[in-house]
Amino acid sequence: MSKKPLFQPAWYPQSTKQIFGRYVAVPSRLHARPFENTPLAGLRIGVKDVIDVAGYPTRASNRAFKSLYPAKEISAPTVQRLIELGAVVVRKTRSDQLALDEELTADWVDEFCPFNPRGDGYQTTEGSSAGSGAAIAAYDWLNLALGTDTMRALFQSASSTIPLAS
Repeated sequence: MSKKPLFQPAWYPQSTKQIFGRYVAVPSRLHARPFENTPLAGLRIGVKDVIDVAGYPTRASNRAFKSLYPAKEISAPTVQRLIELGAVVVRKTRSDQLALDEELTADWVDEFCPFNPRGDGYQTTEGSSAGSGAAIAAYDWLNLALGTDTMRALFQSASSTIPLAS
């Protein structure tokens, strides 16, 4: 029978990521003032990972898709218009693979399903826009999240994560 030593060496993390998890860089609103031509100045948005944003790879939550298609040089028209009006893309939100509205606990293969910040921890986010719904519910600094509505994706995501969705 082995005895535990009296002195246990302390655990020292190799990086702050091991302690605090991942960070999301959030741009400051201090320098963003709405003007006539930029009424959305400083508005922080998330974009579903099936919508193109210039410089960001569109993965569609699928490793093969990401490896086949490089980051686009131009954004989708909706995203481009929001940027022209002053909005800032903070990051892309998760989607189920290729926006196919899969079962969230069983069919998310290449990426994990987003955690539902609402409720008791047993509720899932629903629909292919699950990442957009979860992001809006979890981050009070995020003003808007774009999603797509294929087979009730936006309604399902909003109704499972945001209490007053209609």
